[in-house]
Amino acid sequence: MVFAIMAVLLRLTGQPGVQAGDVFAGVSYGLNIILALDQGPVLVEEISRLVDIRRRVDKAPDLD
Repeated sequence: MVFAIMAVLLRLTGQPGVQAGDVFAGVSYGLNIILALDQGPVLVEEISRLVDIRRRVDKAPDLD
């Protein structure tokens, strides 16, 4: 995570005419992407849980 933010900072600061707002926006977008990737395992776990529930409901005997 630190290396990704450092790469964004180095890339942005190496460009001519970059203003402070540009650097802030770049770092902010980078952090948002990193935090979204951090939620990946949670998403996989939730999908797995829902698939398991659906499988159990499909196997349940009819009570009619």
